[in-house]
Amino acid sequence: MPRVHIEFQRVQAWLFTVPRLRAMVGANALLGETLRVKLPELARDTGKGWTLEPSSEIYPSADPNDPLKDHDDPAADANDGILSRDGGHFEARFSSGAETFADEAEQLLRSKLPGLRFQISIDDVPRPRSKVHLSTELPVLAPCEWTGVVLHLASSSKATSALPSRSMSRSGTMRRGAPKTAQQSTSRACSALRRG
Repeated sequence: MPRVHIEFQRVQAWLFTVPRLRAMVGANALLGETLRVKLPELARDTGKGWTLEPSSEIYPSADPNDPLKDHDDPAADANDGILSRDGGHFEARFSSGAETFADEAEQLLRSKLPGLRFQISIDDVPRPRSKVHLSTELPVLAPCEWTGVVLHLASSSKATSALPSRSMSRSGTMRRGAPKTAQQSTSRACSALRRG
């Protein structure tokens, strides 16, 4: 029976993208809800063309003293076919429709956790990514702090030539008419920033 394994990657970088505690806590809550609730709900939704395969392996039952025992029972999850749903990993066994589930899971992750990197594999064979996902919040898409050039404008020679000549002085302030070498180094630095 095929196993679909989803692994989240670079989670800390994604969580700390915005340096505000409220945003970090909210991102962590979204991550937990998607991994522990939304993906299992999607896997259990058999009306979409897939069927989970119950596991014959023995998993521990919920601890009776655990306040979350009604929501976290590994034995009950394994009886449904869900083998893992924590620690940045989701894994489930399917008797049919594993590819279809993987496609739906990818769409769910892209909509609920935009910008988070993840890898989906079926029976330890990584699936190729269906399409490139480029976040518009990347620093390379922001205007250069020195020249003000925006990435999509930099490809146009008219836009670049229309910019005023500016460069950095030793004190860090902008000034006009600086020597050509300083202007060129500023241009090179901004180009390097745009390339990432």
